[in-house]
Amino acid sequence: MILCIDIGGTFIKYAGYDREGKQLTKEDKIPTGVTENENHILSGVKEIVTTKKSEYNLTGVAISSAGIINSTTGEVVYSGYTIPHYTGTQIKAEVEREFNIPCTVINDVNAALLGEYWLGAGVGFDTLVCLTIGTGVGGAVMIDGELVEGKSSTAGELGYMLVNGVDRLQDIASTRSLVERVRERTQDASISSYDIIKRAKAGDHLYVEEIDKMVSALGQAIININYLISPECIILGGGIMDEFDFFRERLNRYITKYTIDPLFNSSQLVAAQNGNNAGMLGALYHFNKNQSSAK
Repeated sequence: MILCIDIGGTFIKYAGYDREGKQLTKEDKIPTGVTENENHILSGVKEIVTTKKSEYNLTGVAISSAGIINSTTGEVVYSGYTIPHYTGTQIKAEVEREFNIPCTVINDVNAALLGEYWLGAGVGFDTLVCLTIGTGVGGAVMIDGELVEGKSSTAGELGYMLVNGVDRLQDIASTRSLVERVRERTQDASISSYDIIKRAKAGDHLYVEEIDKMVSALGQAIININYLISPECIILGGGIMDEFDFFRERLNRYITKYTIDPLFNSSQLVAAQNGNNAGMLGALYHFNKNQSSAK
């Protein structure tokens, strides 16, 4: 059994899988264990592995993690302010040293793309982009069946892409930024993203206006992605994309309007299919590929 672990900003999720992607144990989770001054992620991972190794015959550990990850060394290259004291963590080396079983680590959005490519919305496509809309905007790129990570392992960090000339994509198009803008304008701290969509559907001008800002930023990013890569499909994920049809209609309208010629707008917008399991499935795919290439 392969233990698959998905390290997020709030929880570390985990479950056992076989090599074909069948889930063998129920999914469980623990708090990520990060404060302003302390980071207990690695110790949390070790506790999970210790427990599951005592219960099952583990033949490997496949990890998906937030942050910029060197997928060869399994080191956290950069994590930013969202997960303090995480940069430099040698996850792969520490797990392999302590438990003497193979371990791989990959960025969470790259993992989500691989999970969708293997067993989800990306099946049948070889050149695709994944965008996850949530607290920020995550991105990942695959060309001709190969994940593109770049020289510094930072390729696909589309949330930092500039839109409107000076704004970062994730500061305009993330679910967090959408909710913050509406709460500030309405002075209602209880507003959720689903409230915003519901009221936008009803034609409330304020909510329509803020959705349009989000769609405009995402649309600009997708147009530029099409110009640069011309992917077969662009996968949109994240909780807010439960309303995929709502966003697809608006995005397609924006992209059609501002793309210079239909020739440059041949990619399909598709909804992610694996939900919360995408990261673990992608981590498993990465583990399998890594093990095969090592033989």
